[in-house]
Amino acid sequence: MSELEISVIIPTYRRRELLLECIASCVGNSRKPFEILIGDDSDEDIRAVIAAKFSDVPFPIIYLQNKPPLGQADNVDNLIRRASGTHICLIHDDDYLTQTALDVLARPFLEYGEELLISFGRQQLVDSAGSLDREGTEELNAAYRRTPEHAGLQPSMLKSAILQQIPNNGFLINAAMAKAVGYRQAGLQFKDGCDFGFSYLAAKRFPDRKAYFDPSFTTAYRLSDMSIARGKRNNNAAFYAFHNVIRDYPDPADADLRQWIRKNARKALSYAIKNARFDAIINWLTASGFVRRAVFTALVRG
Repeated sequence: MSELEISVIIPTYRRRELLLECIASCVGNSRKPFEILIGDDSDEDIRAVIAAKFSDVPFPIIYLQNKPPLGQADNVDNLIRRASGTHICLIHDDDYLTQTALDVLARPFLEYGEELLISFGRQQLVDSAGSLDREGTEELNAAYRRTPEHAGLQPSMLKSAILQQIPNNGFLINAAMAKAVGYRQAGLQFKDGCDFGFSYLAAKRFPDRKAYFDPSFTTAYRLSDMSIARGKRNNNAAFYAFHNVIRDYPDPADADLRQWIRKNARKALSYAIKNARFDAIINWLTASGFVRRAVFTALVRG
């Protein structure tokens, strides 16, 4: 694969300064994007600000203001469908790419070609001001198997998706396959967990394609005030991730997937009880052996 054109897509909502920093990280990358597409769900049109700041950029920066707002999943879906590159890199407006990110992410596609579906690297954890949290960075990547011993082609794209080894953004994906999966579908099935759902549905849709992990740092994941607030909300991401995965794989033999079910059963059960999703609880308790035991254990332990 000699030609690789990267469309960087950035969904945004009321974070002008962070958005400009994110765009700058893409513009200043060692490998230049083919284009940048921005989907803005806010009511303030800032295309003139972007055009003035990046007036000398030698590739298109396309600004789309969504009226009415589309919401997270449909905003990203619209950007994916409008992208004209061969590959797509999603980056959220409060995060940013490291200087060599696009080179690092492109390299596996240039080596493995059509065998590959997605590539990703490690995330740096930064605070709202952009200062690096070294301890938090180490813990974040260790928790999701983004450490050097896991580098290279992954044995199972599906397993990488379920265990959230594939990060919520900053990955590079084959554009045609991304369009075939659709972010909107991930939003419909996984609600607030559409980031998880997208990689999961991609793994199911293209089971013969591979994921590649490079241990280089490729993105900075920012703990902004808004992201912290989102994390404290009683959102449904864990519930829908759990509900969809166990429906497809109710009694997995893989030890890591069993551990994932045990770990997430309590979170999903807590949401189901708080939101009166007793239909889901009944389904879980009447499922195949392992899921039933995991949910029952979580229910007993509270």
